[in-house]
Amino acid sequence: MISSSIDQLLADQLELGERIQSIIRNYKKDSRKRKSKPGYFKDRLTKLELLWDTFFTAANQIQTAIQGMPVEHKYFENNVFMETENSIIEWKAEFNKNPNVLENDTTPGSPIKGDNKLESIPRDQKVLLDRMDILMNQIIADSKRGVKRVTLPYWSEMKNMHEQICKNYN
Repeated sequence: MISSSIDQLLADQLELGERIQSIIRNYKKDSRKRKSKPGYFKDRLTKLELLWDTFFTAANQIQTAIQGMPVEHKYFENNVFMETENSIIEWKAEFNKNPNVLENDTTPGSPIKGDNKLESIPRDQKVLLDRMDILMNQIIADSKRGVKRVTLPYWSEMKNMHEQICKNYN
C-alpha cells in the first residue's frame, strides 16, 4: 500500500504526462497555416520543455520517496516516465527542425538567429549530460533496466547535437 502523499505525486505525474501528450496531439491536428505562424514552434517547444522540466523533477521526487518500497501503480506498470521521455526527445527534435523556431528579433543589440541556436545547443547538451549521469546512477541502483534502452535516446540526441555544432562551426 502506498501512502497518500506518494499516491498524489503519482497522480500529478500522470496528469503532467497527459498534458505533454496533449501538446503533441494538438500539434498533429493543427493545420499547416497555423504551423506557419511566427512563434508557433517556439511556443510549442517552450511549453513542452517547461512541462518536461516539471515532469522530470517530479520523477526524481517519486524515486526518492519510494526508494526501496515495492509500489504497484499504473505509472510504473505503463512505464509512463520512459514513454514520456521518449516522446519528449522525439518531438523536441521535430520542433527544432522547423526554420521558424527561432525567429529574428529586430530589437537593437539582439543576437542574430544563428547565434541563438548555437547558444542553446551547449545548454541543451549540458542538460542531457546531467540527466545521463542521473540515469547511470539509477541503472547501478536498479539492475532491472537495460542500459541500452535507457541510454540510447540520450546518446542519439547528444550525437545529433554534436553534429549540429560541428556543422555550424565549419
